[in-house]
Amino acid sequence: MEEAKTEYGNAMGKLVEGKGNLIGSVERLKKMGAKAKKALPDAILKRAEGDFSE
Repeated sequence: MEEAKTEYGNAMGKLVEGKGNLIGSVERLKKMGAKAKKALPDAILKRAEGDFSE
C-alpha cells in the first residue's frame, strides 16, 4: 500500500509540478483558444496554479 501511495505521488507530481507540467500545458492551450469537452478538477488546477499563473 505504501508503494502505491509513493507511485501516485510521483505521477501527480509530473502532472502538476515543474515548468513543463501537463496541467500547465493544457491551461496554456485553453488560453490560446483550444476547446475542451471536459474540465480538470479544481483541486488539481489549484495545486498546479503556481506553475502556470504567469
